[in-house]
Amino acid sequence: MLEILILVFLVINVGNKARRKGLNVLRWRVLTVLAWIVAEMLGLFIGIMLVGKDDLVKLMMIGIVSAFGGYLLIKYNLDKHPDIDDDINNIGR
Repeated sequence: MLEILILVFLVINVGNKARRKGLNVLRWRVLTVLAWIVAEMLGLFIGIMLVGKDDLVKLMMIGIVSAFGGYLLIKYNLDKHPDIDDDINNIGR
């Protein structure tokens, strides 16, 4: 339940950042959710291989850290795009 609340907060954050950059907000929000889910599943798979199925606390921690890594990947790609205001304010300088 807690991870869903964190995901909602991060999706809103990515959407606001995409809006400031003049990009499609829905696209970046969907990419964030997909990256979160895929990275979490990949992390859980790797965690099962390393730790085993018996230690659920360690598996959940590995899954959450991996999911946050998926968010960071999307955020890194979004940060590469220039802000709209930066381009307009720097014309003629």
